[in-house]
Amino acid sequence: MGLALLGILLIGTVTGAVFVVRSWNRRQFQEGMLIVRWGLAIWAAYLATLVAVSLVTPNTEVTGGEVRFCGIDPGCALSASVVQIDYVKTLGNPPNELIADGMFYLVAVRVLGISPDQGTLPTLTGVVVDAQGREFGQSANGELAYRLLASQAPPLQVVRGSWRTTMVFDLPQDIERPALILHEGSALEQAFELFLIGDEASLLHPKTKLRLLKPEERSRY
Repeated sequence: MGLALLGILLIGTVTGAVFVVRSWNRRQFQEGMLIVRWGLAIWAAYLATLVAVSLVTPNTEVTGGEVRFCGIDPGCALSASVVQIDYVKTLGNPPNELIADGMFYLVAVRVLGISPDQGTLPTLTGVVVDAQGREFGQSANGELAYRLLASQAPPLQVVRGSWRTTMVFDLPQDIERPALILHEGSALEQAFELFLIGDEASLLHPKTKLRLLKPEERSRY
């Protein structure tokens, strides 16, 4: 629905711009300004609806759940979930091991809905947020060290419509309620999704948070 509305709005905007240019060329300025005012009013109504839908959508935090990526796919076939977390203080081999400021969380994420003959795997990025609202991006050095350790392993394969990757985060020891927020697609795709009404990646829309258990929490289950 959101994709269709945005598509209609974009087509209407382009058509309106053509009419405005034609009116300007014919020196029919009043007609051109009328089209501009109507266009701005429609865009304002669309953006107001976009923000309103985002604001009334409840926050979602799940343990062992999944997040769906819709974007330009109305079927929302692509989804991801956390399947394993490992906790290590160091990565690599002495004396060149990398030491975490807090604790390295090796978060294995499985993506479902991928065609076995798909040539390009999804572009997946993540950020961890905590109870205080702090954000922690993926550890570039940690992921480099992890990839070097795993370099002898066989390459990842798409199996039965799924793909698995591991994200590395350096999180404080005292972090409370860490949760992973996943983003799929290039920066251009994510910018486009900002304006899709009801899409999880849209402007001000709350993101699904995949709860990450801390080492001591996992031992309770």
